[in-house]
Amino acid sequence: MKISAKGDYACKAVLELALNYHEGKPVQISDIAERQNIPIKFLEQILIILKQGGITKSKRGAEGGYYLAKPPEEITVGDIILLTEGAFVHAPCIPKETNCKNSEDCIFRPIWQEVQDSIYYILQKTNFKTLSEKVRNKEQLMYYI
Repeated sequence: MKISAKGDYACKAVLELALNYHEGKPVQISDIAERQNIPIKFLEQILIILKQGGITKSKRGAEGGYYLAKPPEEITVGDIILLTEGAFVHAPCIPKETNCKNSEDCIFRPIWQEVQDSIYYILQKTNFKTLSEKVRNKEQLMYYI
């Protein structure tokens, strides 16, 4: 499994939107890009993917921007990675309907499937409400002299 910059940035963008979810206002692309250190042109492309995937919505105009289409507790890291990266394990026999001639008889297929299932489980158990709470708690623990 490899997480590309697209997957990483998508997770960071969703985290930023989760951190602002309860304010009830859209977050401008420039603010997301600045706070999460994401190139704005790349972020625009990522937000389109997230919008098409039902993760975000947008509002036009001066008060516009992006916001989550559903509560952060209903969005998992697995949702974002699947949407931006596709399958977790890239093996010839996963998924089963591929062109692999020996997928039914392949001794490795059950192993690759178990790896895929394990990764999916880990990523699906982590939602963006939990992540945003961790960020807030970490910020509260910081103090300055």
